[in-house]
Amino acid sequence: MTADAVQIAIAHYTLALVVVGALQVIGLLVQAYFLCRALRATEKAATATTDSVKLALEGMRAQVIVNVRNPILGFNVGQKPSFVVDLRNVASTAAYHVSYETWIEVVKAPFFDFTSAADYFKIPNTIAIHPNDQIPITVQIELQHPLSVTEAVGIAQNNTDLLCYRIHLTWDDAFGKPHWADFAHGFNGQGIGPLPKYNDAG
Repeated sequence: MTADAVQIAIAHYTLALVVVGALQVIGLLVQAYFLCRALRATEKAATATTDSVKLALEGMRAQVIVNVRNPILGFNVGQKPSFVVDLRNVASTAAYHVSYETWIEVVKAPFFDFTSAADYFKIPNTIAIHPNDQIPITVQIELQHPLSVTEAVGIAQNNTDLLCYRIHLTWDDAFGKPHWADFAHGFNGQGIGPLPKYNDAG
């Protein structure tokens, strides 16, 4: 074999090595591309699963609601009128360490807020409310002084006053997360309506 033939053979061999190397690089890039796609798909699936689990847990968390009974009790001059509310847990797991505070007061209309003179009560011990109990927890929120003539006329006739209550609830769900809720209503002699300032939850 001549020197030229040897150089040509070496050139062909070198070219073949370059081509093989390039093909290997392309192969690795293709593998990396599909691997990245697979990882992204796995990540999306994991995220979707996590979101589904979170949604399922949120749906199971205890949710305590308040139903106010109508009409109110004892709305007569010389008596102590009261709101009666029922507490229920409408979720699928129990509410633990349930506590509540209440306020009731005759205030000027339109409602702005309770004053420091409002009758206040806090339950001394916490309770548990189980899901969909047949018998609700009943709370009676009573005005702590007899209704005066001026108050009764202001509420029922002149529309200058409202008899209002608020109940503030706190509890822990079965997963240890704390929750709270506020409910409030006012009575104007004609009926009971919500007080937006204190109807919220978190």
